[in-house]
Amino acid sequence: MFFHGCVQNILTKCGMMNIWNNHNFPNIKWLTLSIRQKLSDLFITEWHSLLNTSSKCCNYKLFKEIFGFEEYLVKTPSKFLKFIIKFRTRNHRLPVETGSWYNIETSNNKCTLCNSSTCDEFHYLLECTAFNSSRNKLLDKFFYQSPDVLKFKTLMTASVYHVIKYRKLCTLIKEIINKF
Repeated sequence: MFFHGCVQNILTKCGMMNIWNNHNFPNIKWLTLSIRQKLSDLFITEWHSLLNTSSKCCNYKLFKEIFGFEEYLVKTPSKFLKFIIKFRTRNHRLPVETGSWYNIETSNNKCTLCNSSTCDEFHYLLECTAFNSSRNKLLDKFFYQSPDVLKFKTLMTASVYHVIKYRKLCTLIKEIINKF
C-alpha cells in the first residue's frame, strides 16, 4: 500500500494523475522518461526559486546561472576547494554573513579591516585596502582597478579563468577567509 501511495504522489506531482486513474500510457519507457524529465524540470524550477528568494544566494546566483555540474569542482586543487566553495556560497565568517546571524542588515555592516561601509565578498576580494598587497600580487590589475560586478562575476567563474590565475584567486580567497 505504501508503494502505491508513493507512485500516486509522484504522478500527481508530475501532473499525470490521469495515468493513475486510467492506467493508460503508451509504454513503460515513455512513462519513465516523461516522469524523469518532469521531476528534473520541477527540481530546477524549485532551485531557481530558492536562488531568487534567499539572501544568502545573492552572489551564488550571479555565478551560477544554469543548473549543472561546474568544472571548478574537479579542476581546483583540494587545498583550495573548500575556500572557493565557502566564498561562493557565503558559508564563511565574513561580517556580511556573521551579521546575518544577529539580524544585522547588510547595509549596516561595516568592514572591520578598513572601515568601509560594505563588507561583502566583492569588497574583500576587489576593494578592501587590507588585502591590497596580496591582491596586487595575485590578481590581474584589470579586476581590481575600477572593479564592478561584471569583473567580479568573470573572476569568480572558473570556466573562463586561466588555471594558474585561478589558483592565485583561490590563494587570495583563502587568505580572506582565514582572516576571519
